[in-house]
Amino acid sequence: MTVLKPLFSQLHDNAVFSVAFSPDGKTLATGCLDHRIKFFDVASGALKRTINGHSDGVSAIVYSPDGKLLASSGLDQAIGLWDTATGQSQGTLTGHGQYITCVTFAPDGKGLASGGYDKAVRLWSADSVRLTATLEGHIETVYCVAFSPNAATLASGSLDQSVILWDLATGNPRQRLTGHSGAVETIAFEAGGQTLVSGSADGTVRTWDAVTGETAGIVLRHGPRIKTMAFSPDGKRLATGGHDRTVKLWHWPTGAASITLQGHSNTVYSVAFSPDGKLLASGSFDRTVKLWKLEDYII
Repeated sequence: MTVLKPLFSQLHDNAVFSVAFSPDGKTLATGCLDHRIKFFDVASGALKRTINGHSDGVSAIVYSPDGKLLASSGLDQAIGLWDTATGQSQGTLTGHGQYITCVTFAPDGKGLASGGYDKAVRLWSADSVRLTATLEGHIETVYCVAFSPNAATLASGSLDQSVILWDLATGNPRQRLTGHSGAVETIAFEAGGQTLVSGSADGTVRTWDAVTGETAGIVLRHGPRIKTMAFSPDGKRLATGGHDRTVKLWHWPTGAASITLQGHSNTVYSVAFSPDGKLLASGSFDRTVKLWKLEDYII
């Protein structure tokens, strides 16, 4: 495998749990256990803005599809909504009873989903800043949530080693997907929405038919404990990161390994492709976010 060096690396005061590119690709945001959200200029690596809005560590961040809002979940049991142009608060969502681990926007940007240590998946309105539904079905911590592209289904992964597909029209669980032998820590839908991919603490990535729930089984093995994964915008690559301190890129859907990104000195908690697919960002427990330039490499 080819080993690359990062384009730049930015040190934080604590573990970087989440990274996200703005939809225009000009800004990279990070969520950190130091309670802060930081915004970096992608072209220069310069720090543009810092938000100090949480009273505990930031576990996840996500841009709205139009890029006007950033949502952040925290260990303070709150979800913050922030104006990305000014950094000003647009509201706070509360209702989780314990740490929140994940948050994501619906494809239309009007709703959000979150999960956490209270074992529940919660749905929110970004417009009215309120809780709209609580989905109960997992028996352990919920680590990840993802909307299908058509917003008809929500998938959630848990420490209970299962993925639940929720029918958003009824709020009921449609299917429970089992097969992993460790916590399901990251999930993603392919662009067409027909296939769901799950990454686990068992070190494997599995694929599932998002309609029938049937599985194609293990498609790749990253190594010890997969914590994060993301599809490239064109859907031809999958990036995974985990406890082995590396980010690996795979040809998709073949699952053939192409590149290993080495440079982190602790667990990789988050990866994200830039909107044009030329850059990859990774955040780690080693307190750094690294930006990797991919365009010069055949992968």
